Amino acid sequence: MHSDPLETFREEARELLGTLESALMELEQDPSDTNSIDSAFRSLHTIKGSGNMFELDQLVSFAHAVEAVFADVRDGKAPMSTTLIELGLQAKDHIAALLEPGGAEGGIDEELLEEGRRIENELSKLAAGSGDGGRGATEGAAGTGQTEASGARSGGGAESREEEPSDEERTYRITFTPSSDIFRTGGNPLLILQELGELGNTLVMGFSDRIPPLEEMDGEACYVAWDIVLTSSAGENAVRDVFIFVEGTSEVNVELLDEGSVLDTDISYKRLGEILVERGDIDPADLEQAMASRDYLGETLVQRGYVTPERVESALQEQQYVRRIREQRQVSETGSSIKVGTEKLDALVNLVGEFVSMHAHLSHQAEAKGDRDFVAVGEQMEALVRDLRDLSIDMHMVPVDILFSGFRRLVRDLSQDLDKDVALRIEGAETELDKNVIDALKDPLLHIIRNSVDHGLESAQEREAARKPAQGTIELSAYHSGANVVIQVTDDGKGIDAEKVRAKAVERGIIEADRELDEERMLELIFAPGFSTTGEATNVSGRGVGMDVVKQNIEKLGGTVRIESRPGEGTTIRLRIPLTLAIVEGLLAELAGGYYLINIAYIVECIDMQAQERDGEQRFINFRGEVLPYFDLRSFFGFPPADVERSQLVVVSNDEHKIGLLVDNIHDNYQTVIKSLSTVFERVDGVSGAITLGDGTPALMIDVDRLARVNAEEVRG
Repeated sequence: MHSDPLETFREEARELLGTLESALMELEQDPSDTNSIDSAFRSLHTIKGSGNMFELDQLVSFAHAVEAVFADVRDGKAPMSTTLIELGLQAKDHIAALLEPGGAEGGIDEELLEEGRRIENELSKLAAGSGDGGRGATEGAAGTGQTEASGARSGGGAESREEEPSDEERTYRITFTPSSDIFRTGGNPLLILQELGELGNTLVMGFSDRIPPLEEMDGEACYVAWDIVLTSSAGENAVRDVFIFVEGTSEVNVELLDEGSVLDTDISYKRLGEILVERGDIDPADLEQAMASRDYLGETLVQRGYVTPERVESALQEQQYVRRIREQRQVSETGSSIKVGTEKLDALVNLVGEFVSMHAHLSHQAEAKGDRDFVAVGEQMEALVRDLRDLSIDMHMVPVDILFSGFRRLVRDLSQDLDKDVALRIEGAETELDKNVIDALKDPLLHIIRNSVDHGLESAQEREAARKPAQGTIELSAYHSGANVVIQVTDDGKGIDAEKVRAKAVERGIIEADRELDEERMLELIFAPGFSTTGEATNVSGRGVGMDVVKQNIEKLGGTVRIESRPGEGTTIRLRIPLTLAIVEGLLAELAGGYYLINIAYIVECIDMQAQERDGEQRFINFRGEVLPYFDLRSFFGFPPADVERSQLVVVSNDEHKIGLLVDNIHDNYQTVIKSLSTVFERVDGVSGAITLGDGTPALMIDVDRLARVNAEEVRG
């Protein structure tokens, strides 16, 4: 089944809009960031060009209007400003609305059209008011203008225009006409050409049309000029830096010819006449006259004396070079990656999961029959199944940056709505997580961050009165912890008063007034249904969606949520999430004639209880010099108590608590697919899912996090 090209365009355009938003947020922090300016321009340019392929006229027209302003900023003709950033964000939202089905395909909502016209008018006013002053402001900020380079030279040295390299290759046309006395001043054009070659692939074309007759020639003068086509991942500033010592005396022009695009499928390039006019080799009027002839254009231009043969040959070489680069890029992109819909990856993971279960069934049958050849084939197949499982899961993993980056805009808008100065810091954005898990985390994290900005952080006046920086900080971080990823939201706000939380819980009837709780358990009351410290709903939070819903959503993922707070210092909310929801490897344990799977990521060690010294009343053992609590899973699940002497102890840890789980027997490791429980069993403590063994026997997945919490609560009393 082939995907709809228009839907593919929408999906990729949304990714580009995410890049645009990230670039704008970076520019808000550093208006002189030329890489972010280029990134914003490229995103708009690509969306416009690709939208034109699908005749989305409204979207194309709007994107062109926005792109034009950013082109002026990129070229130093207009300044970057907070107003432009705000309008850019509004334009991003408007393009996103136009991307929705029907948004730019006819029958457009009048209100949407009016919003687009408003943004275009504001951008026009901004562009009209920039003037020459704007140009100077941009050059001064970005450090990319001619004036800065010349100023550096006049001081007796050269100053490099700093710029980070880009992963995306671009192709530039560079015209270099050295001054005639470049040799007398110690310059060497060939060394400059060599340095350009070190930046990437080059096509160098020399021109001899300035060379005078032999009797008029000065042996120490330079008469040759060059056109260079360069393909490099270096930015334009890095290219210009090659000429920084001769830029004031020689004629140098750098022009972007081509840049890679995930949506660019056009391998054609400009026609011969366009190239010659662009380079200033011929007059447009002469070209028009020559095109009236039916002869070959290049030959006609040379015959009529409009251009020299070497200039025509140079233009043809450029044309072939750019076409070849585009062909190579298209082949490379097609060969190295392919876009696959998430639903197809989900289906693949599910199929691999079923394959894992089928392999377990075959292995069980092989062992039951005692067929050595069958068992050997099963063992070989196990390695292949494991590799296939790991590969399918890895294909489903994406960096959490695609989730985290969207919260920059959220924090920015919330800080403006609430009149608070808030900075968002992101750590560990490269950490990878299952795409389905990331999708499910968006709403819980959204609510947590809203609460942090609204309730956690104080106003600037309150922070200054408390001798804190006026700007509040929210840190969003992620890191691996075994087979899990931990995501933390930390703010440096006023913290949570545990006693006030308890009082509010008593007031709302959530707990009894005489119930004694330690600080950790008081803070956990925030997750109780119906709990809220907000007296009335606001536009930001307190709209009926409490932290209990956040906890429920996290637990549906097989994760846990914890809260730590220090009054006057801040609050940390920690989410512990499994890497993937599909396939796990565990240790199969037997209990009262049934089977249970314990995720191997939690297991520390397995112990034979017969050889252990223990306190039978309190259920503790000495585990390598530390007191380890354990409890009987038989009793926990309502079965007759275990014979401890004949039992096995599985020591597990979830990083916060270490406990022992008493089981009857321990079997081999087991790879399997986890199936969610029906609503009838979803509230059962201690289990988080179900599996099917190789012989068709059902088994339950032990919820180690929940059991560790239950045990900790029992120990605290």
